[in-house]
Amino acid sequence: MKKLLLSVILCSSVAMGITSCGGGARRRAAKESEEQTAQTEQADLNGGVNQAFRMHADLPLNLPSEYAPAAEGNITLAAFMKAAKEEQGVPALKPHITENTKKVYVDQTTMLKYTQFHDGLAAVQNIKRNDYGHTNNTWGFIDREGNVVIDFIIKTSVQGDIPEFYDGVAWIDAPSNSLGNGMALIDKNANVVVHYPDLHHCTNFVGGVATGYMRLPNPANGNKPETFNVYLDTRGNLVFPAISKPLPQYTVYNFFTLEKPRPLCDGLSAYHDYTNNSWGFIDAEGNIVIPAAYREVQDFSEGLAAVKDAEDMWWFIDTKGSVAIEQSFRREPKPFQEGVAIVSRRDGQSSLYIDKTGAILYDDLHYATPFIDGKAFISKKIAENYLLDRDMQTLSPTGKGEVGGWRAENYDRQDGVYYFRGSVFAADTREPLLTGIIEHEYFREGLAKCLFRYKPDGPGEQQYTYGFVNPRGEIEIIFLVPEF
Repeated sequence: MKKLLLSVILCSSVAMGITSCGGGARRRAAKESEEQTAQTEQADLNGGVNQAFRMHADLPLNLPSEYAPAAEGNITLAAFMKAAKEEQGVPALKPHITENTKKVYVDQTTMLKYTQFHDGLAAVQNIKRNDYGHTNNTWGFIDREGNVVIDFIIKTSVQGDIPEFYDGVAWIDAPSNSLGNGMALIDKNANVVVHYPDLHHCTNFVGGVATGYMRLPNPANGNKPETFNVYLDTRGNLVFPAISKPLPQYTVYNFFTLEKPRPLCDGLSAYHDYTNNSWGFIDAEGNIVIPAAYREVQDFSEGLAAVKDAEDMWWFIDTKGSVAIEQSFRREPKPFQEGVAIVSRRDGQSSLYIDKTGAILYDDLHYATPFIDGKAFISKKIAENYLLDRDMQTLSPTGKGEVGGWRAENYDRQDGVYYFRGSVFAADTREPLLTGIIEHEYFREGLAKCLFRYKPDGPGEQQYTYGFVNPRGEIEIIFLVPEF
């Protein structure tokens, strides 16, 4: 297997222009003249932060082109798996080893940690235990062929994310033997593109933006070095100065308070203001649209977001920050989906569906799921489970255990499948497509993480091991411990 040692091509400086984050989802139309005026005023308020950012040099960077996985046709995952099941003549696909299964050897497979594929690479942890019982935990990256393309020498902090590639780059803790402290942005050849000695606990990219803590001179305080929360794009540029501020001392010494970037939904992303420990919303370019004034916020969905005020009451607001539904709620509501949201009464004894005017559509439910393709599961009582349509008419009773498991977070609308109790089902017919897996995650880039039973060649008992399964049930990659 090909192994590339982490080569250090250190860029001591990096472009620091204030730019928008990468990706088509973060493109937006030009603002109207009064909005541009507001932006200018905001930039003036944050001039000190901009000056601190510009203290770094400005050099162009040459990054790899965006990874584009090969298209697998226009049919859904469910349709593909149904066809594979019919081709194999089985009631459901099961995980199985083939002659093309790639073997990746690690020192320990018990509770193995590894990620889904992101941008064509997956991170894998290798745990080595010495004669004294001490462990050395390092991470490497494998490609779709099971080749180790970045060797097992990457370490992550307790608070840090497991590294994931996005647009050809990923943040990692800087190798202490070559770079010293801080964080490094690497490409898929393990070349260090950017190194920040004073950047710590940087997250993975979400929609082209990552966040972390960085020591910077603060012009507003006589250029005294202070710790800022900063945002970075996939070129390593510092972005979003309007929400990058010096942090309070309690935050500086408690890195667990770092909030990860939130996705862009309905044109807005939630952001955290560390100076007053509150939440607001920014647009795609990092401009503040709804100032931070809430204790908690959900992402926008169908033009509305639930927010929690200083009195611990939840409200629905629109993308301009105006209250959209006059009723407030003590318990956190579910986001709107297909024009309907689930809310609960103060005592938590019953749930109900409401529309965007706040009108009650269905009341007195023991349990309810969001609507998906016009249908939802409900429980009127503990033992009375039904399938409900969008007209609020019950269609049919369901099994006792189905309502609790067949919920929105298990459903992949684009692929047309449900993930439920270690199996994959067709969302429309609920027929089993893939079974026999102990644990699994969603399919991503054509593969899904899984834990399954494996019978090694020759003598030996059946055992559990980890790997990646494709939609045909074939184990493409299996993790094994060397025999000797």
